[in-house]
Amino acid sequence: MLLGLQCKSPLATVQDACQAEGLLALPAGENVLRLAPPLIVSDQQCDEACARIGLAAARVRGACAPSR
Repeated sequence: MLLGLQCKSPLATVQDACQAEGLLALPAGENVLRLAPPLIVSDQQCDEACARIGLAAARVRGACAPSR
């Protein structure tokens, strides 16, 4: 199983946010983040990864928000 997430925000920022949430993700091009879970991943682990991606996305939104 291999999944790529196309990112609008700077890839390094997204990758750092994923790492801060405990999720290992690797760059795969200029704006694609690669997720490569083991083939024996459980549904519960997939749900946890999705939750962590959501937290990372919120972290990136906060980091990339324009200042007022």
